[in-house]
Amino acid sequence: MGEMTWYGLIDGSLLEFMGTSGIIAGQGTRSSNVNLILGAGCAVIGLALFFWAVPLSIRYNALTTGLRERHPGINPPPTPEWRARNTKIMTVMFRFVGVFLVLLSIIYLFPLSRH
Repeated sequence: MGEMTWYGLIDGSLLEFMGTSGIIAGQGTRSSNVNLILGAGCAVIGLALFFWAVPLSIRYNALTTGLRERHPGINPPPTPEWRARNTKIMTVMFRFVGVFLVLLSIIYLFPLSRH
């Protein structure tokens, strides 16, 4: 069976779909506006997670401790030592995710600087 080619016009750019292989070839498959929005959004969320990690972890641990106190059969409430340890663990996790999102935003925004 021969390979079929279909051409379509999306957002003013020509996209070429090659046969059944599913390969999309062409310029403009993702516009620079989408990269700007995704990059800026990831940067804002990442920075917010990084700088507000301590209050977020305190609130998260208060929520989970309340759930554990209401339902002790599922998981017993933590001791005061473990509450402090859980807060530190969640702070590190929120900051790690924040740094990851900031690095992801750099990946989205870097190609925009070369135009």
